[in-house]
Amino acid sequence: MHESQGSVDNNSADGSSDVAVAALVTAIEGSVLDGTLDSRCAASLICRLKGEAAHIVESGYSTPAGRSEMERAFGAVEAALLRHDAHRFVATYAALRAGDAFSHIGVQLPGAKSGWQAE
Repeated sequence: MHESQGSVDNNSADGSSDVAVAALVTAIEGSVLDGTLDSRCAASLICRLKGEAAHIVESGYSTPAGRSEMERAFGAVEAALLRHDAHRFVATYAALRAGDAFSHIGVQLPGAKSGWQAE
């Protein structure tokens, strides 16, 4: 177990600590980066963890080092989510453009809806 440094006990009344929140956020970041966790699920988890982090800070159960670690972890996971979503956007756009490449010869991609016209 992690021992808190200084005279402040960094375990809140519900058992959460700033170090534990930072570790969870870092684990979520790793899962997003390696593709084992969907970005929408990760964003939902991060939102809940931000609420928990705010509760820990407001309750006075965090240390300056713990707050700094949480801020670093939240920044890193948000950057990972942005990169993941940007890659997904580029892949989706490329797939749409590939579908447009066949439209001039009357070929329809599997799963594409018929009757759609670009404006």
